[in-house]
Amino acid sequence: MIKHAINIPTDVYNEIVVQINTQSTNFRNDNEKSEDDKKRYRTDLQTDKPCVQTFDKNTTVLLTDIINKINPESRVYPWRIFKSVSGCQNQLAHCDFHQHKDFLKYYDSNAILSVILALERSTKFHVWPKSINSINPTKQKPSHIKRSTINMNAGDIIIFRGDLIHAGAGYFRDNYRMHCFLMPIEVRNDDKLWSTDIKMGWYELKYADEATKKRIVI
Repeated sequence: MIKHAINIPTDVYNEIVVQINTQSTNFRNDNEKSEDDKKRYRTDLQTDKPCVQTFDKNTTVLLTDIINKINPESRVYPWRIFKSVSGCQNQLAHCDFHQHKDFLKYYDSNAILSVILALERSTKFHVWPKSINSINPTKQKPSHIKRSTINMNAGDIIIFRGDLIHAGAGYFRDNYRMHCFLMPIEVRNDDKLWSTDIKMGWYELKYADEATKKRIVI
């Protein structure tokens, strides 16, 4: 996590709140069914207003500088705004990218990363450390992985591999934050990875292999 990485101007924060409160969609996985409490929302960040354009440019420069140190071929993909409504429960444990064998060649040499930007204090994020690359048969895996909670304040960012098992926290008041991907061009252009059976996003723990399920302590 990088503390105080990005300044959140008041006019930008207010515009972000307006955007997600007027044009968002329910953020849920089709497979969640009854587990979804329908209190999470998302929308793409719109950069029509000058203040948001400047904010978007500054954050892109920062993230590009970070990702270039890992892989110069990676790019910053557009921000999305997330909102958790007061009373929402913890998300289901999941990965942002499928832990599938066809992703293994990208996990280490070409990092596929997710970014969370906190827009306000007391933003919480659950992670299961050492859960990355869990299907790699050559990787030694811990027998049990307990959940850790990361506490973030406005302007903090956390960057993590897309195969890290994680979950958004529950909240007792509305919470606003942002998310984007840092991804190599070759990954984005690899059509095989985006097929129906191997698609990015919402690889839920309940669909993981049995060995992974036994290691993760909810």
